[in-house]
Amino acid sequence: MAKVLTLAGFLRPGEHFHLQSDLRTSRWGVPQHTHRFAEVFWIFKGSARHHVNGATLDLAAGSVVFIRAHDVHSVEKLPQGPLGFVNLAFSSEHLSGVERRYFQNDPLWPWSNSSLPEVRTLKPAHLDLLGDWTGELATVPRSSRELDRFLLNLLNLLAPSAGGEVLPVGMPDWLARACRGIREPEAMREGVPAWVRLCGRGSEHVARTTRAWLGVSPTEYVNDARLQFFERQLRSTSIPIIELGMLVGFESTGHLYARFKTRYGMPPHRYRRLHQSQLV
Repeated sequence: MAKVLTLAGFLRPGEHFHLQSDLRTSRWGVPQHTHRFAEVFWIFKGSARHHVNGATLDLAAGSVVFIRAHDVHSVEKLPQGPLGFVNLAFSSEHLSGVERRYFQNDPLWPWSNSSLPEVRTLKPAHLDLLGDWTGELATVPRSSRELDRFLLNLLNLLAPSAGGEVLPVGMPDWLARACRGIREPEAMREGVPAWVRLCGRGSEHVARTTRAWLGVSPTEYVNDARLQFFERQLRSTSIPIIELGMLVGFESTGHLYARFKTRYGMPPHRYRRLHQSQLV
């Protein structure tokens, strides 16, 4: 039977969360357990094997896992290199309050009711930023306000508009790494050849696996990544539209305009006027 953990042994009076950051270089693991609280943990270095609710998932650096109170799980370090991880634990009641105040009926709420806990992936630059926030969180009072601030920053960082992406649970590590890598402008400009290279597998195998896990072809996935990057830059920069399109690999202006209008309901120049504040 799995051991049941409670927060009582981790928190001092007046504290609202427990934060642990660790770097393991030798063989290491957390035995199977369940809890009476919620948590989120992430890998900032190396890789780990996560056994949860009867499934086994391999996690790489950038993986963020959202654990519910009822989940039964254990974690072990994989043999290759050191493992760096952070765990943030807090009451289920506090989590319910955050959802009620900020994420009511939000489909991107990560502590979902699915059979397995949700796993999301951060690209390296955002993982570094999360590391800075974690260091700050370790120095402040462990209050509900500081916990709310950190959780909201984390969830905003993981939102698709911030460069994070909701990836299917159990996706092969090599495909998850490619999902992060293709969102760099240099890779987007190169297109599908960059996608295949980032995957590190044969093109036919990559095409089959991309469709199986992401529901689209490599070309469709790359173009969607280009379009999301283009849209963010359109809102936040003054780079000319044609130049911006070429930056991410849209060589045909007509193709870019058609795809953008289909996705966002208006041409890029009108979208920019609508979403950028003009200073006079």
